[in-house]
Amino acid sequence: ILLGMITFPLLFTAFPMLADRGYGFAKIMGMLLIGWIAWFASNFRVPMWSQTGLLIVLLALVMLSAYLAYVRRIELTTFIQAHWQRLLTIEILSLILFVAFIFVRLSNPDLWHHPMGGEKPMDFAYFNAVLRTTVFPAYDPWFAGGNINYYYFGYVIVGVPTLLLKIVPSFAYNLIVPTIFSVTGMGAFSVAFNIVAAWSS
Repeated sequence: ILLGMITFPLLFTAFPMLADRGYGFAKIMGMLLIGWIAWFASNFRVPMWSQTGLLIVLLALVMLSAYLAYVRRIELTTFIQAHWQRLLTIEILSLILFVAFIFVRLSNPDLWHHPMGGEKPMDFAYFNAVLRTTVFPAYDPWFAGGNINYYYFGYVIVGVPTLLLKIVPSFAYNLIVPTIFSVTGMGAFSVAFNIVAAWSS
């Protein structure tokens, strides 16, 4: 929720025509922005992919959002006062989706191939490789001396809250699927809601 609140003033400014002003995408955009900035710098061998580096990026994002919120304080306050139920509905939906998939995760810990283990070992290995690196591309856990050079940016996005909060990877891994389900559901709801609102106006 905190990350979404920090990011919302940016989306509020960027999407003035949307009925929810981008609130439904605030959480995933927060992770994406912080992750992309740290990832981009780390590709130039600047070791930004760490808790300290992410905190620096987060602080910069907070300062930018605070500035935009101050500049648009009247418009932002008016919007929140008029549509707080709408924003609360999105948050409740987010929580429901998260909790629902927590139960799915508990009832079926392996979401791939039950008897054989599926892709979980490789998935978890890549996730750990991304978390342990300080510059990109990360090392390849399956190829000594090699680097991961494909299909790993998703681990960067979900690695943002993991590194910021210093969550144990094995614990974080079990929260990632419900988190992705939640923010994806919020995004789908936001798209549908904004389309209907535009048609109705």
